[in-house]
Amino acid sequence: MKISTTYEGRDKIVKFFQYLAKFMSWHVLRDNRDSPAPKDLMEQSLLYLSISRQLYDARSIFRLFKSLFEIKRIQIILKCIKDTDQFTLITNVVSRSCYFMHWLFDNIYILTKIMNVQIKNG
Repeated sequence: MKISTTYEGRDKIVKFFQYLAKFMSWHVLRDNRDSPAPKDLMEQSLLYLSISRQLYDARSIFRLFKSLFEIKRIQIILKCIKDTDQFTLITNVVSRSCYFMHWLFDNIYILTKIMNVQIKNG
């Protein structure tokens, strides 16, 4: 499968399964509201929600160090756009710098979350 060879492709595949698990959680409760064993259904629904949450965390780990790609993109912009006007150069560099900051803070959040989970479990 060609879609699974890129970061975006892998993310889309995992995202599909994440939302499928959320849907299954909702579906189990909705279709079996009048069931005589609501506790079992609630446990099954919570299991699907747990799977969805774990897939969300896995997708977060895929994003780690994505800020490094933005540094590379800024370097490419600085090499390739030397001949264009200053406005285009400044706009592209500022845009990529903002993405760099976004991914950097996202990485800090992800790493903090991972460290908190390890501290609580360890």
